[in-house]
Amino acid sequence: LMATPISKKVSPTGCTILVLDITEKVKSEKMRREFSANVSHELKTPLQAISGYSELLMNGLVSDDDIVEFAKKINSESLRMSDLINDIIKLSQLDEQYDVFKKESFDINQLCKELFERYKPITEKKRLDFTSDFPKNPLNINGVPFLIEEMISNLIDNAINYNKPNGSINFSLIENKKSKNVEIIISDTGIGIPEDELPRVFERFYRIEKSKSRDFGGTGIGLAIVKHTAQLHNASINIDSELGVGTTIKIGIETSD
Repeated sequence: LMATPISKKVSPTGCTILVLDITEKVKSEKMRREFSANVSHELKTPLQAISGYSELLMNGLVSDDDIVEFAKKINSESLRMSDLINDIIKLSQLDEQYDVFKKESFDINQLCKELFERYKPITEKKRLDFTSDFPKNPLNINGVPFLIEEMISNLIDNAINYNKPNGSINFSLIENKKSKNVEIIISDTGIGIPEDELPRVFERFYRIEKSKSRDFGGTGIGLAIVKHTAQLHNASINIDSELGVGTTIKIGIETSD
């Protein structure tokens, strides 16, 4: 709130009052601070692990039998840090460079079929029943292919990582000709999400039961990337989950001619 007097000769005759709503500015600044704090914390964790393991190796405090195991842990933490940095870069690009991404018409049905085949061996190795339901006809959308691929991959990764032993995942694509829309649906029989946590799952670095969720892998940014990619494509997101039962996520995207 700012007020400026309006004077005529010596005596003030009134004032101009300017009211600025800084709610969004304050909110944006708060998000920036939280993001910076989270990035620092998430990077610090693998760095401390790498430093600790390497120091033990350098000082000869590791037996010959354990050297390979320590090297594997250093490599694992290095890959985790690399994944985190890559995801932060992707998220920053989606935040600030919407106009950089060039959209094109492509067959999302074909992309989904390729992703299903790519993930099939992974799910078999983890003893998960991975099924699909795709239309026979091509389904074209106007979008950025590699971003759509990244978005779907993040959802499948979560369905795998947060699933139960001998669980299942269904990956389907449903065309709605009347509304000229195609729905990407990924359902799993995983650990599920508490109802009161659902509004926050797309926040950056948000994890349910953080102490446990680190065991499942991931960077905590995957669903934030999903949200931003959906926004870039004017797509809808719907998530339905029940704790201990599983999760279903639906992404609705407009089809193109």
